[in-house]
Amino acid sequence: MCIHCSSDRGVEPSGEHSTPSAHAPHTRLAKCRAMLAWALPIATLAMVPKCPACVVGYILLFTGIGISLPAAGGVRWALIAACVLALAWLMVRAANGIMRRRASAA
Repeated sequence: MCIHCSSDRGVEPSGEHSTPSAHAPHTRLAKCRAMLAWALPIATLAMVPKCPACVVGYILLFTGIGISLPAAGGVRWALIAACVLALAWLMVRAANGIMRRRASAA
């Protein structure tokens, strides 16, 4: 049994362990990075202001730049589109990883 991933995959026929990097589990940093990759677009999408006037206020508050209401509406929709695209990319990447794991297990 492999001590690195608690399965039989890391054991060579001679009883020696293969390299830890080949079958090592995700490190804590990698797990945090993956969780942040999912949490960031979800949290941003949840906190997008509903009205363009609020977008103008937030942009003014955080950057000191004033923009018009139509521009704020465009910024809002661009932010929503970026979040949805990021989530779609993460879902495709996760599905691809699941398919690869199923193919390698079969």
